[in-house]
Amino acid sequence: MQKSQLAEQLSSIEADPSRGSSNTVKNKLKDIEKSLQRARSETRKHQQMYKLAEREAQKCKAMERKISELKSGKVTLMKRQKETVSKHRVYTEKKTREIQSLKRKERKQVSERSER
Repeated sequence: MQKSQLAEQLSSIEADPSRGSSNTVKNKLKDIEKSLQRARSETRKHQQMYKLAEREAQKCKAMERKISELKSGKVTLMKRQKETVSKHRVYTEKKTREIQSLKRKERKQVSERSER
């Protein structure tokens, strides 16, 4: 808004030099153009920072998903390990009972033979 007003003033001053100092208006116009350029530059910087922040947020979400998957996998693995340990314990106990039963039978047979 100010820029266009100053541009109009400058053109009217250049057409009619008695209306004011064209250098003053030119300087004001340059100042406004500089501040506009700075504002645009800042806007670009902020947009770049925003995009960078969005990319970082996406990376964080991906990592959080990966961590969640790994935790889930760990839980599943631990359950399988517990099941395997439990099955092995049951198997070992069963075989131990079988061995004890066979030993008893053998002792019984040996004692019956020795009694004869």
